[in-house]
Amino acid sequence: MPTKSESDNLDDLFNEAVADHQAVRLADAEAKYRKILDVDPTHAGALHLLGVLAHQAGQPETAVDLIGRALEAVPEDVEARSNFGNALIAIGRVADALEAYETAVAADPDYVEARINLGNALQSQGRHVDAVACYREALKRRPDFAPTHNNLASVLLALGRVGEAVDAARTAISHAPEYAEAYNLLSKALLAAGDRSGGAEASRRATELRPDFADAHASLGIALMSEGNRDAAIRSFESAFKLKRGPEPAHPNHESFRYTTPAKLRHDIEQLRYLAQTHETLASLVTVADDYEGILDGIGDMVGNSLPLELTLEQRQLIGSIYNRNIYTAEVPAVSGSPLNDDLDVDKITADYLACDPGMTFFDELLTDEALAELRRFCLESTVWADFSHAGGYIGAYLTDGFVCPLLLQIADDLRHRFPDIFKDHHLTQLWGYKYDNSLTGIGLHADFAAVNFNFWVTPDDANLEPEGGGLIVYDVEAPLDWQFQNYNKDEAAMQAYIDAHNEKKMAVPHRQNRAVMFNSDLFHASDEICFKGGYENRRINITMLFGDRQSK
Repeated sequence: MPTKSESDNLDDLFNEAVADHQAVRLADAEAKYRKILDVDPTHAGALHLLGVLAHQAGQPETAVDLIGRALEAVPEDVEARSNFGNALIAIGRVADALEAYETAVAADPDYVEARINLGNALQSQGRHVDAVACYREALKRRPDFAPTHNNLASVLLALGRVGEAVDAARTAISHAPEYAEAYNLLSKALLAAGDRSGGAEASRRATELRPDFADAHASLGIALMSEGNRDAAIRSFESAFKLKRGPEPAHPNHESFRYTTPAKLRHDIEQLRYLAQTHETLASLVTVADDYEGILDGIGDMVGNSLPLELTLEQRQLIGSIYNRNIYTAEVPAVSGSPLNDDLDVDKITADYLACDPGMTFFDELLTDEALAELRRFCLESTVWADFSHAGGYIGAYLTDGFVCPLLLQIADDLRHRFPDIFKDHHLTQLWGYKYDNSLTGIGLHADFAAVNFNFWVTPDDANLEPEGGGLIVYDVEAPLDWQFQNYNKDEAAMQAYIDAHNEKKMAVPHRQNRAVMFNSDLFHASDEICFKGGYENRRINITMLFGDRQSK
């Protein structure tokens, strides 16, 4: 235990360290915190703030350890308790983080940061109504804090309370006129309200304020797309993708660069070898694939197929310039004429959809041969498959993260024009593709936040070892409009119980290449069991387009 003289010196040193920390002289602050702990290993302030530094440096496990030790000494420290929650969030211990925030709020109801952090955690778990209440309590205590108004706007938008979301975003901007995030949120809310020009103007302002703001470029792309300006929309999506996954990504320590799964590595190995074989200029990717193989072999049985594992520093140095980066994107322009098959019986398809209340049907031969071949080439060649977060082990790619080309947007536009009685005034709001291993359970039971869901497959029929399966199961039960995201997208037990209580019928649609399934997006649905041949070109690939908003059908 330090003497009084040593304690006085430590107090002075701690104050200096805090000043360095606040002035972003982080190396100096760290050195002083460590010097304090050399003398007094239980110094709560130094443990706490060294933990905060560790979190800022992308070392959340270390932060949890250090701040946890600080709380052992001073459990009543609400600031440390709140920062402990932040570190717990970073390592995926959300339930423990919620407990930490709630403890801090209970100890000091006026500690606004803990309320805000609690709201953020609730929002991340889809507990939107609870998050709204939490943010409103925080704003009672700090009404001029723009980020909380912006967070409130985000969660109100998720709840479909569009007018309130617009007001909250505008309030955030009134308190912080150069707050790019608020302009970006305002853009999304205005688009949801049907104000396309206002949405484009707001997202454009966000990109002016922060040219490196990838999500704002993506929002601008969606706004431009809703105005029918496909070429400009694609340029915005490309800007977003470059900022996310180009040679110098805006957030190089994003978890998608730091973590991987065996399923993700296997997919990337297959794709890299495929590119090396099909493009002479990419032959060197064989060596990169070998490096990936080494990492996969090293993981062995450490984790399951879809459980994330953090890459070591050595592994990141080996593959970091390639892993989840934009290595190659196939150029796939719009086709001459329509990409949709001229022989589609539009009247029959429309009648079938409308007759099957609340709206669902499927049909074959969606695309022309040229469009199908080109779209399949885009999916096989483009290194846009960055999302490995799903429990089933499938890999995802999204409109706002590289999964876009002129042909895809042409298909979306032509669908709206060919089927006006189904799509009405609904514009494309989201687009994604999923790739699967040869044998997986696929996507679990869920519903999507849209008006119309359009799903189709591009993998050849001979890849499917179970021709009467491998497709999609759609139940004729709609998710209630008042359900939160966690209800209709995460809680499978609650969804199944709801379906069972409503005497459900289901439409099981087997997988076929070039087959489309179109349905009311509120309907619960899930992938059928998947059993496909091995090999990269045999991977099941589905493409999903969402149109409109579930609140505005």
